[in-house]
Amino acid sequence: MKNIILATALVALSTASFAGGNRDKKLLYDLQTTLSYSRQVQWTSTSNYSQASFSFNGKSVSAYYLNDNSLVGFGIRSSQSELPKEVSGAISKKYGNWTIIDAMLFIEANGDVYYYVQVRRGRTNLALQIANGQAYIFTRMLSE
Repeated sequence: MKNIILATALVALSTASFAGGNRDKKLLYDLQTTLSYSRQVQWTSTSNYSQASFSFNGKSVSAYYLNDNSLVGFGIRSSQSELPKEVSGAISKKYGNWTIIDAMLFIEANGDVYYYVQVRRGRTNLALQIANGQAYIFTRMLSE
């Protein structure tokens, strides 16, 4: 289930984002620097992307690269309690009766920052992108 939100984010980010996120060049720089100096990086690959997993400030982080080795961005898993009020508010405004299943802070290669959240109601799952106080639907899917 957790791969649904990741796959959705990667597909969306590898093409283009449609809503502007906040830009955080310092966080991007800090993540890039930590990855380059980390001695414990675990690499995995699929047919669509490569993933480098490492630790940053005690949290597990993944860097995602396309097959041409271009950086897509960094993903940091978030629990519901770690979501900023702006993100929680955007979700509760439109999806208050949905359950949050998974959440990820994603920092694109240009420094734009977004939250991606998977929500569920009944057998329906939605992958949402949260930007500028709004929740946008990326995909709808049925539960297994």
